[in-house]
Amino acid sequence: MKRVEDTELEYDDYVAFYNGEVYTGEAVELGRNGEVIALTTYERGFEHGPSLEWYPGGQLREEGRVDMSRGAVGVWKTWHKDGTLAAERTFDDHGRMVSDREWDADGNVVKDKEYSPPR
Repeated sequence: MKRVEDTELEYDDYVAFYNGEVYTGEAVELGRNGEVIALTTYERGFEHGPSLEWYPGGQLREEGRVDMSRGAVGVWKTWHKDGTLAAERTFDDHGRMVSDREWDADGNVVKDKEYSPPR
């Protein structure tokens, strides 16, 4: 799969282009020291597939999946800098949030919400 730096992409009406062509592949954002701090996957110019972010130093910060026509889908997880789970949000196949759970740095639940599907 092709991989470019996110600064090499250009956008027109939310569609990503690389060298004047609609982009399919991965785009990485680099930190100050050149380390990858974010990865976004594109298909036919739209975000589609895995989306990952890291803290400086390499600890995973966020992980989820994007569907080009629906937004966030499935389980999205966010971690505290120490690697403990900070949040877990679940989205249905239409990009609607189904559940939202958050934990503080000590592992205590600070939010636990379920959402009803629209009628």
